Amino acid sequence: MQKNIHWFPGHMKRALSEIKNRTQIVDISVVILDARAPRSSSNKALEDALADKKKLYVLAKADLCDPKYLDKNLERYWARGIDAIAINLKDKHAGDILKDKLMKMGEPKWEKEKVRGMKPQPLKTMIVGIPNVGKSTLINKLVKKRKASVQDKPGQTKGEQWIKLESSLWLLDTPGILPSQFPNINEAMNVAFIGSIKQSILPNSRLAENLLQYMDKYYPELLLNRYGSEVYEHDNLKDFFIKLMKVRGFQEVEKAETTFLYEFKKGIVGQTYLEIEYESKETI
Repeated sequence: MQKNIHWFPGHMKRALSEIKNRTQIVDISVVILDARAPRSSSNKALEDALADKKKLYVLAKADLCDPKYLDKNLERYWARGIDAIAINLKDKHAGDILKDKLMKMGEPKWEKEKVRGMKPQPLKTMIVGIPNVGKSTLINKLVKKRKASVQDKPGQTKGEQWIKLESSLWLLDTPGILPSQFPNINEAMNVAFIGSIKQSILPNSRLAENLLQYMDKYYPELLLNRYGSEVYEHDNLKDFFIKLMKVRGFQEVEKAETTFLYEFKKGIVGQTYLEIEYESKETI
């Protein structure tokens, strides 16, 4: 059995190097995570590169996360004195929520500049995260128009983009960067479930069966509500997808598998959390 996932395209390696170079001129780093898998959607290499910078953690796609675990993770950040907020990317006020938080975080910087007799300088903010966690969507919410490329597949932002939100706030968009390798297969699977790894890296059948196994264990009621007893009452993992294929009128079981993965990724199945196994340990 494959024990780990390696996928580190050349543009990601170059982007990580550029991010390290930019840390000297950036005031705040905004780390975007998927609220359903904050541990899995983090990148230690990015964290290390930003170790000395003031950071804001954003748990994006908050509306897709099981509320109980969303609140727990925010409380864990706050208990450690770490700035963190949760944002629903579909909320029309999402950009304003982030902007207000950044402006609040910039106040100490501007106060120091004022004391020194300096003209207040723009708050330079760098947006980082793995692919497909909502970086570009959130930036577009901030600027109220499509400044950053948004596509529902990983690896779309290939280069850095400075965006002047206003005279006092500049944003640096960066490409999504995955770890060069994941610490374990479960975290790699979680990142694949949320759509941050290209589907060609892992077989859909394997992904679908692993996700179904997790949902069977922790969210059976969501499966029943979404797919009905005719599909939910399955003898084994493959049986679920065969039944789903028949109910939906698909010609191939592979279509049922990809549909299940898509409906999970988009939150159609319901609000979930992928890291329940970590709840007996430190999640963040």
